Amino acid sequence: MTQRIGVGVQIQPGGTPDYRTWRAAVIRAEDMGADMIFGYDHFQQPVFEHVADAAPALAADQPDVNHFEGWTALASWGEITKRAEIGLLVTGIGYRNPDLLADMARTVDHISGGRLILGLGAGWYEKDYTAYGYDFGTLKTRMEVFDTSLDRIKHRLAHLLPPPLRPIPILIGGSGERRTIPRVARHADIWHTFLPIEQFRVKSRLLDDLARQNGRDGAAITRAVPWLDETSADEYVDAGARVVIVQMQPTDNAYDFTELSKLLNWRDKHTQPEMPTADNTGRPPMTDPKTVAAESFRLIENGDAELAQRIIAPDFINQEADDDPEDIDRQQRGPAGFLATSQWLRNAFSNLRFEHHETLAEGSTVIAVATMTGEHTGVFNGIEPTGKPISHRQVHIFTIIDGQVTHHRAVRDDLGLLFQLGWRPGSPG
Repeated sequence: MTQRIGVGVQIQPGGTPDYRTWRAAVIRAEDMGADMIFGYDHFQQPVFEHVADAAPALAADQPDVNHFEGWTALASWGEITKRAEIGLLVTGIGYRNPDLLADMARTVDHISGGRLILGLGAGWYEKDYTAYGYDFGTLKTRMEVFDTSLDRIKHRLAHLLPPPLRPIPILIGGSGERRTIPRVARHADIWHTFLPIEQFRVKSRLLDDLARQNGRDGAAITRAVPWLDETSADEYVDAGARVVIVQMQPTDNAYDFTELSKLLNWRDKHTQPEMPTADNTGRPPMTDPKTVAAESFRLIENGDAELAQRIIAPDFINQEADDDPEDIDRQQRGPAGFLATSQWLRNAFSNLRFEHHETLAEGSTVIAVATMTGEHTGVFNGIEPTGKPISHRQVHIFTIIDGQVTHHRAVRDDLGLLFQLGWRPGSPG
C-alpha cells in the first residue's frame, strides 16, 4: 500500500467534563495528524449496547449527560483548526430548514478556509426528536424529508453569494441497499459505513453499479470505514476504502488518544514504507518543522520520553534554563533537559494544555503563538498553589534541523501570569 489513506476522528461531546476539554481534543487531534475531524449532530448522547448488522443497538437506559450542540461548535472549529477537514458525522437533515442548513454550511466553509465536509443523514435517534419537539415520524417519512431537503440544499449552495470556497463534499452514511446506497450513488462524494469487511465488499460493488446507472464514476466516491485494528484496516483498504475513522468518547476528565495514535502509526507505516526511521522506534521521522513544533507542545503536556528521543536533538539547548543557572535539571542538554522543563511546568500547573493560534516557519526557525492553560496546583516562581485557572498567551521560537529541536525559547509575560495567580508588588514570592 503506497496511496495515502485519510485518517478521520469523530470526537463525541457526550459526557465531556466541559466545553474546553472537547475543544482541546479537537486541537490535539489535528496536531497529531488527523486529516478529518468530526463531531455529531445529536442533542443527547446515544448509548449503545452492541452493534449488529452494521447498525448500533441502543441500550435500554439513555441517561442525560453533559452535552454541546454540534453546528455551533463546528463554526469555532473552523477558527481553531488550520489544516484538517471538519464536519459532523452526520447532520440530521430534518432538524433545520434545508436552505438555512446550506447557508450554515457555506458560512462554515468560509470560516475554515474551504475545509468543510457536509455529512448528511435522515436522522434516527428518537430521543433527539422528542426532547426538542420534532416529529419523529417513520423511516419512510424521514427518508422523504431527506430527499427533498438534499435537493434544496444543493440548489441553495449553487445560488449563494458568495459561493462556498470549494464544492462542499457531501458525506452520506449507512448501508441499506433499498434506501441509503442508491442515495449515496446519486449524491455523495464520501460514503461512510460500519459494514463488516465481507458485506463491505459486496455493497461497494453495488455502489459502483448504481453510480454507473446514474452517470457517475463509482471510484470517485470515497469509501470511509471504522478503525477496529490493523488487520481489519488492511482488509478494508485492500477492498477500496480510502478513509479510516476512529471514534473517541471522553473519559472521566479527558479524551483517550490511544486508538488515534495507533491509527496514525498504522497509516504512516503503510503509506510511507520508503521513509527511513529516525531511531529504533520503527516510526518515520517527522520532517515538517511545524509538525515538530506542534509535537513539542504535546511533549510539554505529557512528558513522553519516547517522543522526546525522536524530536529533541542530543545537543538541544533550552535558552530559558540557561537564564536560570540554579536549576541543575533544566540545565541538561538534549531530551533530558527538555523533559525536565516540561516536568517543572506540569508540577506547577495541572491539566496543562497549549492551544495553537498561528505557526510560521522560515528555514530552520519556527515561531509558534500559543495559549497555555491549566490550574495552578503547585509552586510556581515561589508562589504557593492557588488553584486558580490560567490562560497565558506566549510566543515560542524553535530552531529545528533534520526533524529535531536544537534550540527553544519562549517569549512570555511572566508578570502578567503572576498577576493571574494573585501576586502583587510587595506580596510574598
